[in-house]
Amino acid sequence: MSWTGIQAGEFTTWGNDKGIDIFLDYSAEVISNVSGGERTGTGYNGLSSFGLDADLGQALGWEGTTLRVSGLDLHGSGIRSRVGDIMGVSNIEGYGSARLYDSWLEKSFEAKSLSLRTGLLLADDEFATLDSAGLFFNETFGWPEFISMNTFNGGPSFYVPALGGRLHWEPSEAIYVLLGLFDGDSFDSPDGDDTVNRHGLHWELG
Repeated sequence: MSWTGIQAGEFTTWGNDKGIDIFLDYSAEVISNVSGGERTGTGYNGLSSFGLDADLGQALGWEGTTLRVSGLDLHGSGIRSRVGDIMGVSNIEGYGSARLYDSWLEKSFEAKSLSLRTGLLLADDEFATLDSAGLFFNETFGWPEFISMNTFNGGPSFYVPALGGRLHWEPSEAIYVLLGLFDGDSFDSPDGDDTVNRHGLHWELG
């Protein structure tokens, strides 16, 4: 099997002196399976993400508190069914829908060496990932397979966050500790049905 692809994206941020930044990002890719796999063909994936980051200390006087509210829209038809892969060829392919995405409130303590974040969280945002892996298309460079294959419906990762909390402690520049607690099923469906939580608004612990 061989495939070719191209991906492009643009990230734009608007800010103001009140500590509020609004962002918009769009990524698109065209990938072709030119031989092998289930069948040959070409697919297109599009991903738009949008939202705001707010420093509530600057905006409202709540020192050490930050807020993020974001949304995600996935669309297109990739080549996963044509390739027959276990891990996805694309790292932006998912169930096509507009949804509430990475959204949380964070409070920092002790000169920002300790912080607590709660809300709709993505474990693959801070746990078991590499910044350098973002250069590559394939899903295997993101949320590790040994975790996704051993957690319910893949765990709290792209493209479905889960209710949870994260504690970050950084006693020095060389050491940091992360602890996370997440809802066990971000899909809220034992059968892995994407439509149950299709817009990210179906919250059910357990």
